[in-house]
Amino acid sequence: MATFYLVNDIGVEPRPLDKRTESSKTSVDQHDTETVIFNDSGRANQLIIAMGLGEMSLYDRLDQCIQNGEEGIPPQELLGYMEDAARAIDFLNSPRHDLGAGPVAIQHCDIKPQNILIVGTAAHVCDFGLARVLDNVRATTAAGSPAYAAPELFAESQPSSTTDQYSLAISYIELRTGKLPFGEDAPPLEVIMAHIDGKLSLATLPSCEQPVVRRAVARQPEDRYASATEMVRELRFAIEGRAAGSGYVLVETDQEIAPGYRLIECIERGDLQETWVAVAPGGKRVTVQVLDLLKADQPLDLEALHALQQLEHTHVTEIHAFWLIDERGAIIPGDGAEVQHAGQPAKIVIAHSRATKNLRDRLGECRDDKHAGIPLEELLGYLRDAATAVDFLKL
Repeated sequence: MATFYLVNDIGVEPRPLDKRTESSKTSVDQHDTETVIFNDSGRANQLIIAMGLGEMSLYDRLDQCIQNGEEGIPPQELLGYMEDAARAIDFLNSPRHDLGAGPVAIQHCDIKPQNILIVGTAAHVCDFGLARVLDNVRATTAAGSPAYAAPELFAESQPSSTTDQYSLAISYIELRTGKLPFGEDAPPLEVIMAHIDGKLSLATLPSCEQPVVRRAVARQPEDRYASATEMVRELRFAIEGRAAGSGYVLVETDQEIAPGYRLIECIERGDLQETWVAVAPGGKRVTVQVLDLLKADQPLDLEALHALQQLEHTHVTEIHAFWLIDERGAIIPGDGAEVQHAGQPAKIVIAHSRATKNLRDRLGECRDDKHAGIPLEELLGYLRDAATAVDFLKL
């Protein structure tokens, strides 16, 4: 639990009007934050924050690894810390924090290795609130710490919904490689301009990780990932694919999987199937599923797919189109009737309407809010909808 104290110029804490405690199972310090609201008669000029004590920061851990002759924190260990930090950041960034005027989102605005603590085997996000000399690009300024700050903090003096994700990505570069993306000796102004102009060097990262980080540090906030968790998930895909000797990846980011359908983000990857967010013709975002037919146990039922494509039901996802892909990556022409003459299909690609989340995602949200599961009435509504769809399909 973190406790905040506001102190006035004579060292007395103004009288509080109200207190609220907010809890989460994410790695935000010790899970609970107490917010104290003061009346206008108590003018405070200092903020004192008491937090749980971590064993070391990720910056300390990086220093340990470098002293041991390593380039940075080992990838699998680092991914675990990044996943913890990303969940904490997404919790802070979500509009669920009631500070008195309704739910709001919170931007940390100073995510950096020094502000991520190792507690046991987990990483906790915190903020030490320490001001340092301005020629130290790791020191906290009004725009956060220059080495890690997103360009909008300099250009607009205003955070965006993905400001913390940007800072986490810069932190990842340093923790992975031991180097910042503009050199250790770069003066503060040069560092700031590198952020604003988007001139960050990712050359120290393995090539398979560079596209992921490049998107997370995009100059325009809307061009980054929808969440920090998605960014770290893409990093895990990239690293584990590389560690396995290029890995088993069905399709790639930015690939045009079918005419006008460009893949932009992998949201789930299994042994036989990948699920992607794609941009469809006209700029609309859809979900694309790619299934490996060469490894599938069951034969492809094209007749069932054609039937599903014709269905219209409120609770059945609309299938926009599907394509059979041969082993060379080319689309097999026709509606599937010519498959036996065109060679063995290697993959099937199905494009359908995009959902914001699935029930597993919703369960995770509820557990973050300290619920055992999805609230009963809410869950019953989802089950009624699903049952209606199942019954419809059986007709």
